[in-house]
Amino acid sequence: MTEGTKIIQLERALERLGILKRLKHIENYQIWKGTGGKGTDDQTAEEVSYADDNYHNVQDALDSLINPYVNLAITSFTHDAGVQEKGSTLDDFTLNWSYNTPTDPLTSQSLDHGIGSVTPLTKHFYDVTGAGLTAQETYVLTASNGITSPTANATIYFQDKRHWGANTDDDLTSAEILTLDNNEFETDYVQTRTFDCSGGKYIWFAFPKSWGQPKFYVGGFLTNFIEDTISHTNASGYTVDYYTYRSPYQYNNPAVEVEVTS
Repeated sequence: MTEGTKIIQLERALERLGILKRLKHIENYQIWKGTGGKGTDDQTAEEVSYADDNYHNVQDALDSLINPYVNLAITSFTHDAGVQEKGSTLDDFTLNWSYNTPTDPLTSQSLDHGIGSVTPLTKHFYDVTGAGLTAQETYVLTASNGITSPTANATIYFQDKRHWGANTDDDLTSAEILTLDNNEFETDYVQTRTFDCSGGKYIWFAFPKSWGQPKFYVGGFLTNFIEDTISHTNASGYTVDYYTYRSPYQYNNPAVEVEVTS
């Protein structure tokens, strides 16, 4: 049996398996038989050419289709520091990362901020100590397998908190902001909350003045909350101007819904 016949029979077998159709419709795997574009019984394997110069025979093309090359990729890069409060100092935390399973294995990995190479290559974490961070900072991981060199970022954020709660106070000091029932790190005032005002309570919100002035809807109705501006010192000693907003009167209801929106 000639080489040309073998190729034609192979193509027919692949056609039955549904592989050749996939092969011919992917540009990098197109097979061209000889200069005339048609196979003949006396065509040799050396006369077969391919759209991709990396393939030297049908086996190369099939291997690449069935087992395609997988580039090295960083699938995650995180830290365990969470969000830090403005005014605090972060010294110690851990960076963690992971990779996919590439065709060519990892040959190097490194971190910036003067850390450098991380070895052994099976170690996919790094314990940062004595960092002394007081503001947003980004760490960069660079990996390589000699073919590709992906990078990934992990950012530590320092943020303000917004506070909310219900009580009988008709005024609120900086220290009393910290005593409200709820708080969280955020970057804007938009939120929807439900308050237990049983027995008669005011509803309070407090957040950085730089976020702007919101609108309040109580039970779906636009309501004018009473605004004040105070210099607020947070639990970490950082001082910034805050807006405080109090409901115009006390509610006496176990479930008062308030929407804060722009």
